[in-house]
Amino acid sequence: MKTLGTRAQDQNHVSAIQTKILNPGGVACSEELPGTAPGLSYSSIEAVEVPDNNLSTAVELHLSPERLQGYLAVCDGNLDRALELYLWNSTVSAAISESLGHLEIGVRNALSRQLTLRHNNLGRIGTWLDDPADELTLRARTDILDARSRVAGKGKPLTHPQIVSELSFGFWRYLISKRNLKLWPDLAGGFPNAPNRSLKTVEDPLIRLLDLRNRIAHHQRIWNLHLEARIRDLEDLLGYIDADFRDWVLLHSRVPSQLAATPPHNRHK
Repeated sequence: MKTLGTRAQDQNHVSAIQTKILNPGGVACSEELPGTAPGLSYSSIEAVEVPDNNLSTAVELHLSPERLQGYLAVCDGNLDRALELYLWNSTVSAAISESLGHLEIGVRNALSRQLTLRHNNLGRIGTWLDDPADELTLRARTDILDARSRVAGKGKPLTHPQIVSELSFGFWRYLISKRNLKLWPDLAGGFPNAPNRSLKTVEDPLIRLLDLRNRIAHHQRIWNLHLEARIRDLEDLLGYIDADFRDWVLLHSRVPSQLAATPPHNRHK
């Protein structure tokens, strides 16, 4: 049995009850609950005894048994443990997403700088986004047109930085591929600290991190991946761009503490 809070309906009754509970973060709450009678707060809650499995069963219903099946399989069918793993998966996903966001912006700006430098050195008009020599793939040109449309749809000026910021991580990943091999000698300059100038040195970890990013974006399981290896990919790419940039991202990363808090489960079951 566990003590859970249910909102009291009668304010007079509530005022007579001062049951202090902790929120999920472990911080005592005393703020007023929004949309309720004055004086009703998180610390003014009627304590009732409910069976342990009631809450877990409700959560299972709304998350769906199918979604939780993989979690249950590695937690010996224990629903409470499966939900603990599910919550951790969400938390570590959020932490990794923060670091991936920094990397995405770093890669975006590094490649855009290199393409601008190349464009100017070739004496071309406009910007590299205009692709005056038809060097980009059809997919890339379509992505740029879509980015322009999104910027215009938001009522923002069609400036180079605005359009660049609308291009997805996938756009930049596919610039670093064999389909754009002609650009690689110039793009390689965006990763001055890479151990070599091989395209695969940058492309391979980018592929893996794009897959991880997409899994996180779709709220999929990542606890069953080798997250330590993906974090090494992230650290490597950040370092290839700039060691100081890498150090700043790692200094503020929540990932190590979350990886250290992995709930027990049969990872490879």
